Amino acid sequence: MQNIDNSTKVKIYSVLAIFGILSLVIIGWWIWSDIYCGKLLLSIAPESSNITINGKKIQNGTHTITPGKYKVEVSKDGFESASKEFEIKSGQKTNISLALAQNDPNGTWYNEHEKDDIIRSGAGYAKITETMKRLTEKHPIVKHLPYTNSTKTSLPTGFSITYNLDAKDKTEVKDISVRIFSKCNSSNYDFYKDLATNWLESKEKNIFKKYKVDFIDPTCSLH
Repeated sequence: MQNIDNSTKVKIYSVLAIFGILSLVIIGWWIWSDIYCGKLLLSIAPESSNITINGKKIQNGTHTITPGKYKVEVSKDGFESASKEFEIKSGQKTNISLALAQNDPNGTWYNEHEKDDIIRSGAGYAKITETMKRLTEKHPIVKHLPYTNSTKTSLPTGFSITYNLDAKDKTEVKDISVRIFSKCNSSNYDFYKDLATNWLESKEKNIFKKYKVDFIDPTCSLH
């Protein structure tokens, strides 16, 4: 560097020094985060949910977090909110998986969103399966519902049957809804109501004593 003046040398050395310091900081942070911090593997379904950890927004994926106790909270319109407390330890990986249940027991979100369904299959699915197992043990009629016996037209005829769960206990059936599609024809209404009644009684003999069954006709305001 004989042909380089002193001011230029100072600039070069300064740049090299800054580069060296930054390299040491990056290496130090990497070592510190890898040894001292822990890894959080977060899997939430639906992915579009509002996800927070200790009040701060976060997304699915792998995150480096300092050791300590945390709480993840998940919410989304049309779904039941959920939360889970966990602890991050130095040098360890922690898997947190949650799958929100839809408010509508007959909702089709997971059928229509494949990625969320895949996440759900490994996230909270055991809990969902256990709930359904308890529900069907207590209420065998659920195994046959929902049921539809109607034409698929702009104005269908026939009937469909669904069940509604208790708001607090998802293993209890609150009532059963029978939708009659009569096209506002009294004869059709009576005919399909009898068909629906016979179908229900064929599945469970004393069903009308055990459950509140509502008959409604969305195609006509007369019933």
